[in-house]
Formats: sequence, structure tokens, C-alpha cells
Amino acid sequence: MGEGLRGRRWLTHILVAAGYALAYFVVRPFSDAQWTLTSGLRVACLLLMPYRFWPALVLGEVLPLAYWNYQEGMDFGWIWMLLASMPPITVGMPIVWWCRHRLALFPSRRLVNIGALLQCLLLLSMAWAFMSYLLYLTASPSHHENAAAPALGTVMYFLGNYLGMVTILPWALLARLEQWRGQWRFKLKQLLANHMSRDIFAIVLPSMGALSALSYVDQGDLGEVARAAMLLPIAWLTLKHGWRASLLGSTFVVTCVCMLFACKPDGEMLQVQSYVVITVTCLCALGAHVSSRRQQKEQVMTYVQQTKQAAKSSLNFGDRHLKQASRALECVLSVLEVEQLNVSEKLRHVATDTERSIYDKQAGLLQRRIYHLAESMHPSAWRLGGMQAALRDSVGRVLNEAGLLYRFRTKGQRSNALSPSIQVAIYRSVCAAVASMSSDLACASVDVVMREGMTHGHPWVMLRIDGGLSKLAIARNVCLAQERERVAPKLGAHALDFQELRNLIQLFDGELRIREGRDKVRVTALLFDGAQRVRESTTAFTPPLWVS
Repeated sequence: MGEGLRGRRWLTHILVAAGYALAYFVVRPFSDAQWTLTSGLRVACLLLMPYRFWPALVLGEVLPLAYWNYQEGMDFGWIWMLLASMPPITVGMPIVWWCRHRLALFPSRRLVNIGALLQCLLLLSMAWAFMSYLLYLTASPSHHENAAAPALGTVMYFLGNYLGMVTILPWALLARLEQWRGQWRFKLKQLLANHMSRDIFAIVLPSMGALSALSYVDQGDLGEVARAAMLLPIAWLTLKHGWRASLLGSTFVVTCVCMLFACKPDGEMLQVQSYVVITVTCLCALGAHVSSRRQQKEQVMTYVQQTKQAAKSSLNFGDRHLKQASRALECVLSVLEVEQLNVSEKLRHVATDTERSIYDKQAGLLQRRIYHLAESMHPSAWRLGGMQAALRDSVGRVLNEAGLLYRFRTKGQRSNALSPSIQVAIYRSVCAAVASMSSDLACASVDVVMREGMTHGHPWVMLRIDGGLSKLAIARNVCLAQERERVAPKLGAHALDFQELRNLIQLFDGELRIREGRDKVRVTALLFDGAQRVRESTTAFTPPLWVS
């Protein structure tokens, strides 16, 4: 069994070497000093393939290099042919290993550190450019008659390697990140339905094709303006879709520019290459920053929604505990009533009527306090008839005892699908607002209107609480001042002020507004039942260029 596994491993390495050699043979005819596509193939394999296949990559590069160098050996000399057969991939392996391990090039299977990726490409371009020019200098003396200056040649190789890597690497990188699985027809249809794909095919490619044709036809100033304008569609695509758009758009720009110019070591060519390299690098960094900001904003939105959901669950959980405590107090109240009757019956034979009257009065007062405590925790009308019954009956009874006129109305489509948490928020909000209004002796009436509705599948509730003010009612309400002070404890709203009420409304993505007038105080609140989109999300730190 072990020998079979080793045989399959050797076969896998041979297939990797053969596949890499075949790909090298395909790419090599289109590669030159200004557009080194072989460097793009090389870095794509080094970055995306496991380390165990690196020896196979070295073997796969030796074969095509020996073939091509043997054909050029008579022109450049045998020393050049032997040195050129040394695979450049071996020079790039330490750099790629250092970037993958030390710079966290791939922090996870779904993340790419664009900053580390750009550093890796720059280091590889420098290393391979220096190696290429040293090899260039070992050619036969007859070959140096039209050779470029050392500095010019090194810069040309550096830019050519970088442009070649930018052309091929993005496609391999995106293919690795997508990891398509399933039916290819469904995946193809999904790709074509993507907004970025539609923008590329409908806007970017036609505009770049037109600009490339204009640059090819006119080699003067108009052609230079057309070449510079090629970057505008890519910049727009980058700002709209992020780092994927910047990488794919960079390949289009590099391909168009490199196909328009012949390979010649002069200042004009280097200027164009330098302009494209700097712009492409800036676009990649900008795209990574846009995507990172967007991903971080989505993470903040998710975190906020999770926090709100936890707060809603906590609110509902606390209400259930209050409901259980209220039921327990009602049970205690029933027991107390029975015990009071038994004690009162026994006191008939040993106590005077005055003593029995005092005891009955104190027992009745205790029962009323327990009843009000149970009602303040969770009204019995809610358990029997729902939240609207509690707003209509329980709140109305408390306010009528305090000498306030109270009216509760409902409008709109009545929905029975409101979540328990929003029902708790509605009841507590009304109780808090009503308790605050009743503390003012000028308040003579309270009018509560609740409207329910549905917008785009999201249920919402609007509350309007009007407190009528009248100076004539102050004299009458002075006599009921103590009863007014008991409104908040009876409603269980003594610990909730308007700021806490506003925080409670915002928990349901709503708004609270308070408007005071001469004869009326109005409180309006809008609550949404369900997850809403977070409107604003900001962070206090600059995100790294890690994208997925």
C-alpha cells in the first residue's frame, strides 16, 4: 500500500512538471523583454501551488529553457546557453517563501494580503531583472553592438517582469479564491449575471477597445491621450467593485499597451511602461483599500445586528421572567386571601371588632400592594387579551385612578405576527411616556394611537402619544398629586427616562421625537420589527489591505 502511494505521488509530480512545461511552451512565444509573460506563469505557480510541488516546477522549467536556449545558442554563445538553462524559478523560491511566511501573503484560505502581494511582485521583478541582465551581458560580443545601456536594460527587464506578472497572476489568483464547485453551466450563468462581469463586457472592454484602436491609428498627441484615458474605465471599475476589478482591469490595460508597442530599449518605451506600472500598482492598492473598507463595514453591520439581536433576546427573556414573577405573586395573593379569611374567622372569637377591622384593613392594603406589584411587572390583561388589551385596560385603569382621561386607538392593518420583543418595547415605551406626562399637574388627558403596517415585507409600528395640557386642571390635580406619583410605579416605568426610551426605540432601528407646545406634548416613535440595514458604520482604525 505504501509503495502504491509513493507511486501515485511520483506520478503527480511528473504530471505537474509536464503541465508546467507545456504551459511554458505555450506562453514563451508571446513573451519578450517588455512583457515577460513567463514571469507571470512562474509566480502564479509559486504562489498558488503547495511547496511539495516546487521541485516538479524546477524540472518543468528546465526542459523548455534547454530547448529554447539550444536554438539560440549559436547566436549568443555556448556560455550564455549554459547559464540561461538555469531555471529562474529557483531564484524566486526564497522570495516567495519569505513573503508567504513572514509577510502573511495568504492569512487564510479566503484572504489575500494585497500589500504583501505587491511587495512580492516588486522583489521578484528586481531579482529576475538583475538575473536577466547579467545573462544578457554574457552573450557574445557581436550581440552587444546595439545593446542598451546597463541601467536602461535593467529597468526594462524590471518593468517587463512586473507587467508580465500582473497580466497572468490575477486570473490564477481569482480562480483559486473562487473554488468553483458544482455544475459548470450554473457557474457560468452565475458569472455572466454578476454585476462586475456585466460592467466589464458592456462598458470597460468596448471603451478600451475603442481607445486602443484610436491610439493605434493616431501615433501623435491624440494617441497619447487615448492611451492615458484607458485607465479611466479601470479606475471607475475599481471604485465600484474593489480589488477584483482592479486586478482584472490591470490585465486589460497592460495587454492593450504592450500590444501597441514593439519591444525596443528606448526612453519612450520605458516612459510608457513606467506609467503603466505605477498606475496599475496604485489601482491595485486602491482596490484593496476599497474592498477592505467594504468588508469591514459589512463586519461592523453584522456585529451591530448580532448585538441588537442579543439585546432583543435579553429584553424578551427579562419580560418572560417578569411574567413568571407576576404569576407567582398572583398565586401568593390567592394564598394570602385564603389565609386572611381563615385568620379573620379565628379572630372572631378572641379579638374585638376594632382589632379585626384593623387587621382586615392592613391585610387588604397588603393584598393591594402585591396586586399592583404584580400588575407593574406584567399586567394580567396582557396574558388574557394580548398587548393591546394591556395598553387599553391596564394603562387606562392606572390613569383613571390618577384622574386622567385616557384613550387608546389602533389604526391600519392589525398584525398578530409582531415579535415578542417589539411588543415588550411598545408597551414599555407607552408606559414610560405616559408616566412622564402624568407627572405634570397640567396634564389632563392622554391619547395613544398605535398604527401597524408593512413596507417591503418589513412590519413596522408607529406610536403617537399626546398629552393634553390645561392650566384649569392644575387646581383639581393638586388633590391627586400623590396618586399621580404612583402612576410610574404602578406601570413599572419609574426607572425609564426619555434617554433610555430613545435607546430602546433605536434598538428596533426606529426614531423617537418629542414636541412640546402650549396645550399639548406629543411623543412619536417608529419601530421596525425585523433586521434593518445599518445606516452608518464607522471604525476608529485603518484596515489592513486584507481582502477576500
